[in-house]
Amino acid sequence: MIDETGLKLNRSLAALIVALLLAIVQGLASYFVMNYIGMDVIIANKNIERYEASGKLDANYLVGLSPEVIPALIKFSRKEDGMLDQFLKNECWDGAQRERKWQSFNFPEYRAQRELEKYFAQ
Repeated sequence: MIDETGLKLNRSLAALIVALLLAIVQGLASYFVMNYIGMDVIIANKNIERYEASGKLDANYLVGLSPEVIPALIKFSRKEDGMLDQFLKNECWDGAQRERKWQSFNFPEYRAQRELEKYFAQ
């Protein structure tokens, strides 16, 4: 026979476990959404918009973002007469020199390298 105190404790423990599981699920969902939407691309595009409005570009920050921003940087560099071409050439060279094993394959890096090769082949 369970007394009233034990029953309240079990309910409280169950509520705590459910709240913890919901927090974990919410955290994982947020993580996946942030990765899916490409936050670095949004940041790069906002930096480019700010450059168009003010004439100031934080190129050092842009070049430190993930490989997912390379297509946006290529588009920007084309439009601005090669403003970021030196960085893009360095990135292309570095990417071509990296030795890759299949375990470390990264699709955004692969895509960025292909985009850079196409850009400099033209």
